Amino acid sequence: GAAALTIDVVDDLLGPIASGVRLDPGATQAFQRTFSVPETADGELRNTVKVTGTAADGREITVTATHGLKVTVPGVVDDLTVITGIGRARAERLHEAGITTFHDLATTSVERLREMFANVGEETLVRWIKEARELAANA
Repeated sequence: GAAALTIDVVDDLLGPIASGVRLDPGATQAFQRTFSVPETADGELRNTVKVTGTAADGREITVTATHGLKVTVPGVVDDLTVITGIGRARAERLHEAGITTFHDLATTSVERLREMFANVGEETLVRWIKEARELAANA
């Protein structure tokens, strides 16, 4: 049958996570770490986790996984109601969809906005994006 492994887990961002953990055949082991993201970070954060192990028979095993994590810094919110035609209710709906800044709105497609606001004309949606671009450029 399969032999147990002794594993070490290293994250390229967080450093060593676990060392000398015994993992029996068919078992799973979860590791959870909390880390702080710099306030300037926004966008995609990538990290690689490397698991190295030694089986009871001496075989060396290495597994590497790279993960992408979308980072949105809390508190980065623009007042979308300064855009013509966006009131409190529409701004709230945009926020619920993850569109919280002028940049977010400026990079949202007309198609996506049309799905969210079926009762708003395309000319208005295009104007929202244009105004958001101008506001983002001046921010």
